[in-house]
Amino acid sequence: MTDSRATPQQRRSAEKVAAIVGAARSVLVDGGELTTAVLARRAGVAIGTVYRYFADVDAVLEAVLVEHAEAATAAVDAALDALPPDADARTAFHAVLDAHLALYRRRPELTAILSDPALAARHRGIEAVSDGAMAAVLAARFDADLVRLTAAWRSVGAVLGTSLHARPADRPALEADLRALVDHHAARLRGHAP
Repeated sequence: MTDSRATPQQRRSAEKVAAIVGAARSVLVDGGELTTAVLARRAGVAIGTVYRYFADVDAVLEAVLVEHAEAATAAVDAALDALPPDADARTAFHAVLDAHLALYRRRPELTAILSDPALAARHRGIEAVSDGAMAAVLAARFDADLVRLTAAWRSVGAVLGTSLHARPADRPALEADLRALVDHHAARLRGHAP
């Protein structure tokens, strides 16, 4: 992980960092070249400001990836918190899937990240940490085997990643496949499927 150079202490500094990270998200969506000059121009700051807070473009990308992991964790936590205490594993899995689908719809730069092999590999590393935490929460809630639950979610995540790259016309069918896969894994956790 590439560390940021300076930590913003004042609101104005934090706003500059947010603008730089937002510029990176924008470039990812547009498919443009990601350079410090482009980031500075889109963020409305000097190039030196980019370097004040980030060692290089990779550090900015790391911030985008970490921001996504935090947003995904918050979305999943909110989805699980909204469930009634007696919700079954199938309902919880669907709530988690819906939270992820909604996040990817709101944040199109994430599809661009997953399309780039180098960024996708970094994303998977960061996401593995948040997925592990989510799986642990679900395993505890449903008294399920953590290894099986983690494997189940990772298989859903793989299909989810594929669906994000599909043509818009193909996405409903892939989302239906995701829901069927979630149903299968929920049934396995309950002991009702092979």
